Amino acid sequence: MTEGCLLEQELAMIKEQVQPTMASLKENDLVIHRENEELAQVEARIADLQARGGREEEGTGQKEADPGEMAGGYK
Repeated sequence: MTEGCLLEQELAMIKEQVQPTMASLKENDLVIHRENEELAQVEARIADLQARGGREEEGTGQKEADPGEMAGGYK
């Protein structure tokens, strides 16, 4: 056999060997993509709740606690 044929056979063997790993990587990539989308939705929800919480505090007339006041009033 010629060197070119041997190289083609080796390449075919390598492709067969890595095929399961490549399939697993592709599946993992899809899972990560889905989880990133879910994370973005959760982060957006948190930001929305924080924004609503900030507006509600403004309407109550309450001010944010001063850390010095929380520690016994000493500044």
